[in-house]
Amino acid sequence: MSAKPEAIRSLATDRIWIAQAARNLANKDLAQDAVQDVALIALRSLPDDHPEPRKWIGLVLKRQCWQLNRREGSEASLLYETMASSGDGHVNVIESEPAGRCDDPEHVAQAREQLHEIGEAMELLKHDEAQALFEQMEGYGYRDICDMHGWTFRKVDRCLTEGRARLRELVAA
Repeated sequence: MSAKPEAIRSLATDRIWIAQAARNLANKDLAQDAVQDVALIALRSLPDDHPEPRKWIGLVLKRQCWQLNRREGSEASLLYETMASSGDGHVNVIESEPAGRCDDPEHVAQAREQLHEIGEAMELLKHDEAQALFEQMEGYGYRDICDMHGWTFRKVDRCLTEGRARLRELVAA
């Protein structure tokens, strides 16, 4: 019998998960949100035959907390919050207010300009590279991306590595 349902149920009942999330978050109020996000990720991605599902959940929870910290406090979160993949290899820049905490119009305009440059650069990437980068931004791990597309671990690694390198070159140019 799989230990997956029991491990996921423990997310709802064990206060230790909320305590672990609170230790890894800058904003302690987000601990419950992080635990709920991990429960959904576990339902979708935790392999039924995983030998140690609680360790897997602990690692995913820690990564989710780091992602929430980045989203809450960094300008880089603008990319994640305002860009979305259309699924056909193209990038859609969603017109919305930047996720940052700045009211300075000059700063907001500069951030939007950078987003536009990154969006144009993402369109020049190979389809698989852009797809892998977006899925990693959404919190999927290497194995998750492998499973979604039927790719090998090496292919995912190459798509991410070469995609990031090419994106850096394009944005710097």
